[in-house]
Amino acid sequence: MDRRVSNFRMDRRVSNFRVVRRLSNFRVDRRVSNFRVDRRVSNFRMDRRVSNFRVDRRVSNFRMDRRVSNFRVDRRVSNFRVDRRVSNFRVDRRVSNFRMDRRVSNFRVDRRVSNFRVDRRVSNFRVDRRVSNFRMDRRVSNFRVDRRVVLNVRRKIAFLASITSLRK
Repeated sequence: MDRRVSNFRMDRRVSNFRVVRRLSNFRVDRRVSNFRVDRRVSNFRMDRRVSNFRVDRRVSNFRMDRRVSNFRVDRRVSNFRVDRRVSNFRVDRRVSNFRMDRRVSNFRVDRRVSNFRVDRRVSNFRVDRRVSNFRMDRRVSNFRVDRRVVLNVRRKIAFLASITSLRK
């Protein structure tokens, strides 16, 4: 924008409800020159000294930061927000009690999942194939037996029984 225009837009001194050079999407661009505030007005728009009605760099709960790509907070917030690995509704890697963490793989999702639940290879509700203690996967043979194994055992028993009956 023009040097003569110094209102409702980006000034180097203002880093809150205005347009900083880093943000170019949800704010005003160079062509906007109408609904603005002059730099002499300091009660309605944000000045460096005011930090209660608007948001400045120190506030990290309701603005967009370079590091966050959707709508929420930066990596200092760890309770109800997003980080780079998750794209919708999860927490970051410092939280390990209720949400997903690398170590937790039984109730929530792992890094490869970005939507809500378990990944595509699992179709029932639960964990992926790396977990073998909560639900049964192919490698486990002591809790349930595969059908093919049962059929093979039955065939062998029938075969042995037929041989012994012929010998008698």
